[in-house]
Amino acid sequence: MSLASLDKQTFAQFARHFEALFNDGDAAGMAGCYATDARLLAEGSDLVRGRDAIEVFWQVAIARAQAASAVRTIGVDDVISGDSLGYALGAVTVAIPGGRRIVTKYVTVWQLDDDGRWRIAVDSSSPNPPAAA
Repeated sequence: MSLASLDKQTFAQFARHFEALFNDGDAAGMAGCYATDARLLAEGSDLVRGRDAIEVFWQVAIARAQAASAVRTIGVDDVISGDSLGYALGAVTVAIPGGRRIVTKYVTVWQLDDDGRWRIAVDSSSPNPPAAA
């Protein structure tokens, strides 16, 4: 899925779609949201380059989440766009049965592709520190 516009309302709709793709196990659908030469940076992982490698990354992440019966939700804090670049900031929460929650901050950089659609060019995340006991 690519976006026709990059604003907070459209991005919030995208976030629900991206959550559903993840929770339904559709790594190919998730990878389709990225530019062909996109980059993904995640904790504990080398830099992931290109849509095909990003699909493999998501396959592994989905398998781990499904094995733990985890559900992933995406919060949206801010979305800014210009003529051909934009970004979104927020947090992803992974809820694991038994009450455990993992929260990760993210920033995605979006580019306006030649076809006039917005796609993820860079996806970077960083885990929040553990909550104090």
